[in-house]
Amino acid sequence: MVKPSRFASALKRFANSNKSGNHGLAAAVRKQTAALTEARFRDGLTGLFNRAMLTEALSQRVEVKPDGLALLAVGLQRIEVLRESHGQEAADTAFKAAAERLGNHVRAAGVLARISEHTLVLLLGQVPKQDQAAAIAKRVLADLSAPSMAAGTQIYVNAGIGVSMYPEDCDNAVTLINNA
Repeated sequence: MVKPSRFASALKRFANSNKSGNHGLAAAVRKQTAALTEARFRDGLTGLFNRAMLTEALSQRVEVKPDGLALLAVGLQRIEVLRESHGQEAADTAFKAAAERLGNHVRAAGVLARISEHTLVLLLGQVPKQDQAAAIAKRVLADLSAPSMAAGTQIYVNAGIGVSMYPEDCDNAVTLINNA
């Protein structure tokens, strides 16, 4: 099996060659390569960054030794129950609504990512104290506790939040994600 990164590299080389008058084909390959690159770092359902992009963004931030980073891992509960009782589309609608609500808490330098089937991560910069992160987590929980509509029904999605702080809890991106 060809790895996506090698495939994308081969497509780029082909697209840049423009040999034999294949300008239309080369343009199509360039477009497809861009789509593959985008898909590599984005979640298909929400359009949010995925774990790979979060890890990369977090690694870059950790390298510059910021004053404080807070990582909030938001585990959405009841999504599986919702899927079983109302179907996949209702579960997806509720998940996207929760992601949108979380997006309201992202500051200019923040990042929102989906790192697993039921987990969203909110990365916040310039949060030097744990009590500030806890206050943000409480606001997020309050925001997520409001019902959303899915399949013509009011849906309540419960959430649990884990908080990890840099540099207090760890010194690298992967551990920061795992600790949250």
